[in-house]
Amino acid sequence: HLLARGLCQRGCAKMTSPREPPLATEDSFDDQASDGVGSLTRSTSRTLPRSDSLGADILGRVCTDDANERAAAAEDFFDELAEEVRGSKGKALKAVKGVLRLLLHRCPLPEVRERALSFVKQYAGLCREQDIAIDLPLEVSRFFPISSLYPENEADGDRLARESLMQDLFLASGPSSNIQVLLSVFPAFLERYSSAYLELVRGRGPLPLEWRWFIGAMAAAACQCQEVVSMCEREFRLCGGDEGWLRSPSASPEKLRALCAINGILMENPWKLTWQSLHALSNDPESPWSAGELVHAVALLTTFHFISSLSLSCGVLGDEDDCDTLASAGLSEDGSLDEPHVDLASKLREQRPLADASQQDLFTGADDARTGEGLSECASHGDDMIALARIYGVDLDATYEDFDPIKHKCEPFNVHNFSWNDNGIPLLEQFYPELGQLLDDEFQMIQTMTDNSVAGAESDTVDTRPFRMAIWTYVYRVMGMFQDDLDYGEVNRLLTIECKRYIKKAARRPHTIIRRDFVRMSYDLLTHERVHIALLALESRRVCSLLYALNALMRSMDAA
Repeated sequence: HLLARGLCQRGCAKMTSPREPPLATEDSFDDQASDGVGSLTRSTSRTLPRSDSLGADILGRVCTDDANERAAAAEDFFDELAEEVRGSKGKALKAVKGVLRLLLHRCPLPEVRERALSFVKQYAGLCREQDIAIDLPLEVSRFFPISSLYPENEADGDRLARESLMQDLFLASGPSSNIQVLLSVFPAFLERYSSAYLELVRGRGPLPLEWRWFIGAMAAAACQCQEVVSMCEREFRLCGGDEGWLRSPSASPEKLRALCAINGILMENPWKLTWQSLHALSNDPESPWSAGELVHAVALLTTFHFISSLSLSCGVLGDEDDCDTLASAGLSEDGSLDEPHVDLASKLREQRPLADASQQDLFTGADDARTGEGLSECASHGDDMIALARIYGVDLDATYEDFDPIKHKCEPFNVHNFSWNDNGIPLLEQFYPELGQLLDDEFQMIQTMTDNSVAGAESDTVDTRPFRMAIWTYVYRVMGMFQDDLDYGEVNRLLTIECKRYIKKAARRPHTIIRRDFVRMSYDLLTHERVHIALLALESRRVCSLLYALNALMRSMDAA
């Protein structure tokens, strides 16, 4: 599953029943949440295709902390598989191709991976005869080859941290998803992200489990990300959700459908969210939303907007895609296809000239019409996307518009009047304890994460904080957020038009991003540095959306 596999063992241990009244019962919650991968494999193995049921079988056997038990289980599994292959005269190999590729390329347990490799070598001749390519790498993106993702000069500590974390994730939920692989290049961030994500989708919030996944699908549909919609729908079914909700727009509860408008506003133009909209949900005579439920729902919407936007911005392949050939043909191994014409390291070393304009003027001038190229284009929508939009109440024809304080005669959102630290975190903690701190840990990590280099130059240490903050600040500008201690002058100095265009597309219209946007930012960057840019932009956007929503919620409660 694309990101639902973001489970870690320490997270599984803290799953308990919901705090608030029994929207989900204690017994049903514990049954679904306590068991990690075991519950998933047992609940799906009878209905999966042959290859998938075999995958569930091997995962159910080897997901144990004891290395000796894992080795024995792998030995038994491959002995049985070898017998079946011999009995079918090799024809069974095609049915297990996907499982073998997953174990070879996505299993971090050495005793299991080595046994899989031994099996593949044993039947290499049959694989060649039947044209079964098991040794090809599993790609994660249509924008770049997997071989370019990890830096060549990666520190041993980072590599070991990543391998340890990926083992924990594998033992909890099976082979890594494509998004997990993408984020694993930043193991410290992946760990914090997984903790917050796990709390939202499996933790102690007030919303029932199936509602959480339905809301996730709503958010993904608003981003026009079919891969994440599919993942949420699979998890919805595993939680016992009503299949009818996924087929008819009128089958889901009216209370859930009331979120559709909030979902669209938060994705398209969050500055248009009013306290009256949330007040109406809280005071619905038939199915009112409690403040705790609204906090949980808003956190889910913004999280799945982030996940979907990241998937689209980095060209992430769906976990069910069969990518035997390199989708990103033409991209060099170091991930730099474009002809860079800006030396970012030199830019960062330059002494910045003193600005002769106010921060307010610099805020207005940090964005211009050239960065909006391609955002307003009307894309043709396939039948699948049209059907999803109908189910989840998404307006595919929503008109794109920039936040323009002059044209629309509107004031920017002043962060000093309602800030993340002083207002956002306390409000989250009031209605959903621990969530505010978990999200803040994630946001702090992405802002401070750096290896103090550009394009992997080990001998060329450079302070990248101004560039990272320029990205964060530019997204604040795009989202209509003003903070007078942010340096809006650095935005135009450090961010090229091409880089701004990519960031704006990622933050506002991620479904319009194409591979050219990802690789042509006018800098000489490694693949993981481009992913870092996307993460900075999308986490900044997530903070902005949360601030708009939480401020509206606070004003709604004040008006009650």
